[in-house]
Amino acid sequence: MRERLNLENPRNEEAIEREKRSEVLLRFLRTAENIEPFHGRKIEDIFSSEKEKRTFLENLQETEFVELLDGVNGILRGKKKDEWGMDGETVALEAVMTGIGYVPPRQEDKPDLLAKVLASAKEMSQGGKDLRDVALLVSSSLNAIHPYLDANGRTSRLIYTLLTKEFNDETKAELQGVLSRDGRDTLDIDPGLIQHEINKLIEKEIGVTDIEINTDKITNLFGSKRDFQFDAEILEEDQKLFGELLDKDGRYLFLSVFQYLQQQGDKEKYLRKFPERAAVPIELLSKNLTQEGLSQILQTYKELKKKYVEILIDSISHPENEKYQIEHEGQKIYLKDYFELRMKEKAEEIAEEDRVAKERQEAEERELARIEQKENLIKERFNQSDGEYKTFSAEEINALQQLTQELAQIIEAEKSFEGQQYTDEQKLEILTDSLFDLSQRVNANITVSREQVNTYVAGKQKELLEYFSQYHTAAKMISHLDNSQVFKYRLDTSKDYEISFTKQEYLEDKDDISGFLDDLFSQSVYYVSENGSSLRMKLFEVKSKKIEEIVQQIMEGIFYSDKMVDYSEKKVVRVDSEQPAPRKYIFEIASPDFLATIQKQTEQAVRASVGTIKDEEGIYVNIPEGSALHSGWHIVSVKNLRE
Repeated sequence: MRERLNLENPRNEEAIEREKRSEVLLRFLRTAENIEPFHGRKIEDIFSSEKEKRTFLENLQETEFVELLDGVNGILRGKKKDEWGMDGETVALEAVMTGIGYVPPRQEDKPDLLAKVLASAKEMSQGGKDLRDVALLVSSSLNAIHPYLDANGRTSRLIYTLLTKEFNDETKAELQGVLSRDGRDTLDIDPGLIQHEINKLIEKEIGVTDIEINTDKITNLFGSKRDFQFDAEILEEDQKLFGELLDKDGRYLFLSVFQYLQQQGDKEKYLRKFPERAAVPIELLSKNLTQEGLSQILQTYKELKKKYVEILIDSISHPENEKYQIEHEGQKIYLKDYFELRMKEKAEEIAEEDRVAKERQEAEERELARIEQKENLIKERFNQSDGEYKTFSAEEINALQQLTQELAQIIEAEKSFEGQQYTDEQKLEILTDSLFDLSQRVNANITVSREQVNTYVAGKQKELLEYFSQYHTAAKMISHLDNSQVFKYRLDTSKDYEISFTKQEYLEDKDDISGFLDDLFSQSVYYVSENGSSLRMKLFEVKSKKIEEIVQQIMEGIFYSDKMVDYSEKKVVRVDSEQPAPRKYIFEIASPDFLATIQKQTEQAVRASVGTIKDEEGIYVNIPEGSALHSGWHIVSVKNLRE
């Protein structure tokens, strides 16, 4: 579903830029005196009444019509005047579509189609047709023709609004809205809404659905560019175009091939028949096509893409034609009426989505206000010395302080290790040993084989050798922490649910598990004491080559939540648990007093500065001013180091 309301950032750069361009365009249309199609008249006069609009339209020349479209589109896109013009050459072969799977006509046919749009609009106006119908014709056809690389929709919405509204202050504001980033949510004249119905009309006209014409019941092409077997005489550019059409507009390419086959006396050689139908394999088609045959197919394709727009134009300008009657919910309905019905339904769908989104936003805002109010009350309780505060024994403080020194010594020793001279073969052996050791410790849910690590290193040898000493250091520190007896738990985390929870049987079936190991060797690994202090090893810092940054400072408390904790501008945060468990997100905190305490040996127990208050909604943690804070990804495994 397309984003309806940009609730998080309603004034992003794109929206602001579009607003500026629409203001420039409207100011230009109101003030410019040299707009040739206006013949010296002001836009307020031309679009002031139905009579004036009809007079303007009926006297508009083809060149003036195109010039007006080029100027509007160019200004909306911020282009210089000498850059104005139809530049949608690549649109036909790219995913810029007015409907699902839609590719516009070829660029060389677009001027002729625009001329037909203007001629039909004039005919409708002269015949007294409602200007809304004229506006529907011009705007929807412009979207279907897609003459420009960008801003076709905005250009069409401007035309529709000018033709259906009297030009006044209210209309100016409406124009500003339809030209904005979300303008199509207000007004979307999308011919893609009846694309399926137009396709069916074309298929009926050329006989795909007529068993007397399509006696073999040919239904489709199948295959890809890999199946091409074109003869050497076939032009390279035609092969390329055929391949692009096969990728982007396979249905219309099939219709072109179908028409070609109806003219062939030996069409059997192109077909593969099945019990109930037949199809055209790309292999057989390309193998049997001559240059003349391929050229004929490509020409037919061009004509069919023109026919699509011509049917759209004619179904709106001559809606009462019997051939434009279709079935809808068991009733006959004209295609134009169905188009307007679909536009109305789509507008209602968007309005309903916006209503639901607005209600959701309002509910979220009310909930945020309630949470903020409660957090303020909880903080007041903390200020009055309420809450639970744990105590760190002198033994635990000294053990943490000693451990910090030991890690620093490992890092210092590894610096001299890095300075030693090793051959690439020796580095590779050290690297492989280090990574295998890490793989056996990180993520307790999974066992990785030596062969899998060997395959991983062999595949990334050049990249990984650069960091062999850093991985060696990380492996030594992880091993030291596992065996230190200071911590009770080791928590492995990852931002990727799928990779981290890979099942053991899945890994056992594969030699190359590079994706899993990439994730494994870039995790954050947390060590947690029985009293809740913690230390994080940031393996992703290995490739920064700043080995000191792998080790985070020891934190005073670690908590767990069902979602990532947002502590920005908070004095209190709510978490869900004090016990680690898979899929819980991590929140760590250390007060300035605690960080100062663990810098030196002590003989006295220390009361924590971080406290908790519990109620039916969860656990509230106070945030002393100046605290170090960290929110981490979800836990993928919990290892009890005491077992």
